[in-house]
Amino acid sequence: MIFRGFQSRLILLFVAVLALLQLTTLIAVRLAGERRLDDEVPRQLSQANEVFDERLQSQRRELGNFVRVLASEFAFREALALGDQPTIESALANHQGRVSADAAYLLELDGSVTASTVDSPGSTTSFPFPELLNGASGEPGTSALVTFEGSPHQVVVVPVLAPNPIYYVASLFAVDDEVLSVVPLQTSWDATIWSGDLTSATKTASSIPPDELPTLLDRVSAVPYGEIVDLQETPFLAMRRLLDTGDGSEISLLLVRSITDVRSSQRQLEWSIFLLSMLALAFALLAAVAVARGVSRPLLELSHAAGRIERGDYARPIEVSGGEEIRRLTTAFNSMKEGIASREQQIRFQATHDELTRLPNRAHLLDQLASHIANARRLDRVAIMIMLDINRFKEINDTLGHQTGDLLLREIGGRLENLLGEDHTVARLGGDEFAVAFVGDASDEWDVVPRRIQQAFDEPFELEGAMVEVTASQGVAIFPKDGDDEETIMMRADIAMYQAKRNHEPFVLYHPGQDQHSLRRLAMVSQLRTAIAGDELQLFYQPKMRIADRSIVGVEALVRWQHPVHGMLPPGEFIPIAEQSGNISAITRWVLARAIRDIASLSERVSLPKGVAVNLSALDFFDDNLVGLISHHLEEHGLPPALLTLEITESAIMQDPPRSIRTLERLAELGVVLAIDDYGTGYSSLSNLTRLPAHELKIDRSFVMHLSDGPSQDHVVVRSTVDLGHAMGMEVVAEGVEDEEIIEVLASFGCDLAQGYAIARPIPLAELLPYLERPKATAQ
Repeated sequence: MIFRGFQSRLILLFVAVLALLQLTTLIAVRLAGERRLDDEVPRQLSQANEVFDERLQSQRRELGNFVRVLASEFAFREALALGDQPTIESALANHQGRVSADAAYLLELDGSVTASTVDSPGSTTSFPFPELLNGASGEPGTSALVTFEGSPHQVVVVPVLAPNPIYYVASLFAVDDEVLSVVPLQTSWDATIWSGDLTSATKTASSIPPDELPTLLDRVSAVPYGEIVDLQETPFLAMRRLLDTGDGSEISLLLVRSITDVRSSQRQLEWSIFLLSMLALAFALLAAVAVARGVSRPLLELSHAAGRIERGDYARPIEVSGGEEIRRLTTAFNSMKEGIASREQQIRFQATHDELTRLPNRAHLLDQLASHIANARRLDRVAIMIMLDINRFKEINDTLGHQTGDLLLREIGGRLENLLGEDHTVARLGGDEFAVAFVGDASDEWDVVPRRIQQAFDEPFELEGAMVEVTASQGVAIFPKDGDDEETIMMRADIAMYQAKRNHEPFVLYHPGQDQHSLRRLAMVSQLRTAIAGDELQLFYQPKMRIADRSIVGVEALVRWQHPVHGMLPPGEFIPIAEQSGNISAITRWVLARAIRDIASLSERVSLPKGVAVNLSALDFFDDNLVGLISHHLEEHGLPPALLTLEITESAIMQDPPRSIRTLERLAELGVVLAIDDYGTGYSSLSNLTRLPAHELKIDRSFVMHLSDGPSQDHVVVRSTVDLGHAMGMEVVAEGVEDEEIIEVLASFGCDLAQGYAIARPIPLAELLPYLERPKATAQ
C-alpha cells in the first residue's frame, strides 16, 4: 500500500508539474509573442522602407543607363552636330517609346529646351526642373524624385559629352504600381505613393488591391509622418513617410499591413503549443504510471551516488541498473562527476600556480617551504630559500615589448626547472621575481645552488630571434638559522635579495641586522619629505684641480643629510631611497638652488673658471621644468651658465634616450657645461657619446684608484679614454685620485682635470673660501 501510495503521488506530481509547465509556457509564449510583435513591426517597417528606397535606386540606375545610351548614340550625336531637328525629335520620341518614359527633353547648357516629346513635334516648352541641371555636368549625370503632371516621377538628366558637355538629355518615368510591387513581395507590407494632398492627387500608385484601396485611403489623414498607428475602423497598421524630392514638391509614401496577417502566425503558434501540451499531458499520464514503478530504486541509488560526489569521492564509478533512461542518467552522472573533478583540479592548479609560467605561485611556495622546513626538522637538515629578481627587466620590457618580456619570464622559469630538478621548488612570485626552495645538507653549502643559478644566466636567452643577456640578484635565507617558519624565511630571503640588488652582487646571504637596515630605509622614505623643509640637507664641495698647473678651477657639489637621529649621512644612504620614493626631484631642485647661490657669492671673492658641478638623477630628465628652473636660478643670482656643470651618467640617459637627448640639447643651448659621469661603467659606448652634446668626460674612480700600482689594464682604459675624449673635443676628468703618484700618471696621459682625496676631501662652504685663498692648495 505504501508503494502504491508513492506511485500515485509520483504520478500526480508528474502531471501537476507538466500542467503547470505547459500553462507557464503558453503564458510565456503569449507575452513573448506580443513583445516580439512590438519589436518586429518597427524592424519590418524599416526593412520595407529600405526595400522601397533600393527599388527607387535600382530604377534610377537602370533609367540612367537608358538615357546615357541615347546620349552616346552616334546617330543622335551626329544629328546634334548637324542641327538636324527632325532627327533629334524622332530620336527622343523613339527613346521615350523604347524605355516607356513619360517625357524626354534635349536641353541647352543654360536649361533652354531644344526639343522635347511633351508637345507636338517641332515645338518646344520649358524644362520644369532647371535646378537639377546644376549637378548634371559630370558623366554619370543626376537623378531625383519629382512631381510631374500631378504624380510622382523619376527624372534622369545626363550630359551629352564631346568631350565636354554640349547638351543635356532628360527623361521622366512614372513611379507606378509595378515599381511598388516589389515591396509586398519582399516584406509583406503594401506601399502607396502620391504627390501633394491626397485629395488633389491626379494619380495614386499602390500595391494594394483596388477594391481595398478606397477604404484605406479614407483613413490616411489619421496617419502622421514617421509614426506607426493602428488605423481604427480598419484592420491595418500604417506609417506615412515624406520622401526627399529634387523639386521641393511633397511626395508621400504610405506603408500598411493587415493586423490579422501580423498576428496570424502568433495565433497558429499558440494553438500548436496548446494542442501539443494536451497531447503531452495525456501521454504523461500513461508514461508516469509506467515510469513510476521502476524509478524509485534507481533514483535512490543515484541519490546515494550524488552524496558521494558531494563528499568529494570521485574515484568510485556510478553503476545503477535500470532502463535506457536510467543508463543515460547514470552516464550523465559519471560525466558530471569527471567534469567536476577536472574543474576542481584546474581550479586548484590556478589557485596555486602562475598563469604565465605555469610555476607554483606565492601561496603554493609557502606550502612547499613549510613542507621543506618540516622535512629539514625531521631529518636534522636545513631548508634553504632563494629569492631572485631579474635585473633590468623593465628596460627589456620597454625596449622589446611586454610580449617579449613575458616570453623571457617563461624561458627563465623553464631554465630554472630544468637546471634544479624535482627536489627543488621553483616558483614565480609575480613581476620579475622568482623563488627556489629546497632541503639542503648543511648551512655552509648555501652558495652551491645560487652559483648554479648564476651560471644558468651566463647563456643568453633567444627571444624571437634576438639574443638577450640577463642577470639576476639573489637573496638567500636558511632554516633554522634565519627563522623558524616559512613566512620569516621568505621575508629574510627577500631582504637579502634587495641587499644584493643594491650592492650589485649576484647573491647575498641574509645576516642579522639587514632587516633593521630595511626598516631604517623604510622610515627614511617619510623622513625625506620633511628633510628639505627642515633644513637638514647640507652641501659639501670637493675641489677639482687642473693637472697642468695644479690650480683649483672648480668644485663639485655633494649633498649630505644631517639626520636628527643617525647623524651625517652620505648620499649613498639616502639618494637611492629618494629615487625609489620619487623625492629625488625635490632634492635636485634644492641642490641646484643652493649650489648656484653659493658659487655666485663665492665668485665675487675668488676665480673659479669651471664653477660648480651638480649631479643629475635619471628621474630629473622626466621633469619638464628642469631647464626653466636652472635658467631662473642662474638669472636670479647672476651666475654665467658656463660656471655650472651638470653631471649625468650615461645609463641614466639611456632610460629614455630621445627625451634625455632633447633635454641635454636644451641645456647646451642654455650655455651650461655637460659632463658624462662614471664613464667606463654601465652602458658606455661610442654610439652613445657621438649623440650627446657633452663637454666633459669623467673617468670612473674604479679605473683610476689603482693607477699607482704599476702598468695594468686600468692604464690602457684610462689612456684610451683620455685620447677618446680629446679626439671628440671634450675635457677629461679623473675621479678617485688618492695620491700624488696617480696625478703624475694622469699627467703623463694628458688628462685635464683631477678630483679626489689627493687634492681635497669634500668640505662645507664655510671652509671652502679659506681653502681656495691658500696659494696652490692641492691637498687636505
